Amino acid sequence: MKNKNAFKVIFIGPEGAGKTCIINRLLRDTFEDVGTTTGASYCCKSITLEDHSFTADIWDTSGRERYMALTKIYVKDADGVFVVYDITNKDSFDNIDYWLSYAKDYGKEDVSIMFIGNKCDLKKIIEK
Repeated sequence: MKNKNAFKVIFIGPEGAGKTCIINRLLRDTFEDVGTTTGASYCCKSITLEDHSFTADIWDTSGRERYMALTKIYVKDADGVFVVYDITNKDSFDNIDYWLSYAKDYGKEDVSIMFIGNKCDLKKIIEK
């Protein structure tokens, strides 16, 4: 039986969008390049809001095509899906419909979906 104070979230999106970096920032307050995720990784975070405690079960998935069957397994029972794209990469943004469809097709009917445009710190470098 699932703990009612726990929820499962999954990060999906193309390879190189920075999903793992966002999670590391959330968990460790660091910005570091960690390389490409192989398959999926799991972590959890305890959160307290207004005297209510929750646990977030966080799944970080690879954006590589060969791991998409594995990603389906994690999406199917997620309470929330974060679709991450790289704002400095037009192809990453152009494929956002694919990832939205993926979340809707394989996720629960009532899954919450949020988009995250990542790498805003690199935008000025790209514009130069």
